[in-house]
Amino acid sequence: MFRNSGFYFIGLLILVAAGFWESYFSKLLQEIDGYIHFHAISMSLWMAMLISQAFLIRFKRRHLHKFIGRFSYGLVPVLTLSLCDLSYCSG
Repeated sequence: MFRNSGFYFIGLLILVAAGFWESYFSKLLQEIDGYIHFHAISMSLWMAMLISQAFLIRFKRRHLHKFIGRFSYGLVPVLTLSLCDLSYCSG
């Protein structure tokens, strides 16, 4: 079941791109608030980390999995900040 989780996460990424196409991705060349870019970049990094971690475990690259996993200690506070900034700006 979990052996294919990397592929499921790629599917999730495709759904996210489709879901935010109209409101964000189609307007990238237009003027968009910096907070929204900050949130999009931090969430994209989280998704990339999620996908890479799943494939690293699948291919038994545990050392690299742990190395990349250490970045989550810095990324999670950034994600929290991006969510707080986003909710503050929209409210």
